Amino acid sequence: MLSAPTEIAHKAPEAAPDPMAADIRDATDRMRVQGELIQAREAAERAREVADRANQEKSRFLATASHDLRQPLQTLSLLNGALPSMSGSGAASGRSGGCGASTVQHYRPGVLP
Repeated sequence: MLSAPTEIAHKAPEAAPDPMAADIRDATDRMRVQGELIQAREAAERAREVADRANQEKSRFLATASHDLRQPLQTLSLLNGALPSMSGSGAASGRSGGCGASTVQHYRPGVLP
């Protein structure tokens, strides 16, 4: 009885004059290497899945951070556009627009002396 896995390969007729001749080899090394390759492939697949999840989380984080950074800037831009109309006409006050001291006092009392 054989204890190790074996392979039997029939020889080609030109290699052996006897049609019943065959090579018997120990297949232990081949099976071990094949098992290692399967394990390495599975490990690479798991690593790829982890990397894909990390990439998706990074993209979500950057989208959220970008939104959180743009929101205050958008608010400032809207307020900057609205301030000239709140301070009265630029021609009447001798200015070409902008924020006058009276407007600041009106919306933020105590800020100016």
